Amino acid sequence: MAYPQEFGPWLQAELDRRDWTTVFLSKKAGISQPHISRIIDGTRKPGPSTLAALAKGLDLPAETVFQKAGLLPPTKEKLDDLEKEWEYLFDQAGNDAERRELLERARFELARIRERRARYDID
Repeated sequence: MAYPQEFGPWLQAELDRRDWTTVFLSKKAGISQPHISRIIDGTRKPGPSTLAALAKGLDLPAETVFQKAGLLPPTKEKLDDLEKEWEYLFDQAGNDAERRELLERARFELARIRERRARYDID
């Protein structure tokens, strides 16, 4: 299966979205910074072990990164990428108490978002 040309720009967009540098990702993923830069500019194609390390460094499901790299076909699930990421993070909680804590924090943040949204609608 061929690597899509979009993988490098996708990886750069992930870094931009997080306000991360390639150096920061390098440290989190255990991959050299020049290797990451070459992947982003398209002069280097990542192999499976590199993709797995990038997934770990980005704290994303490996399936997502492998799909973006074209090594797995896109799934026809109902979950979009954000929902998959939430599910992945939720699964990282070690037990029910930690999952409840994540849900409680999410509910709190959602209430803050709704409050902020309502405040701007009124003003």
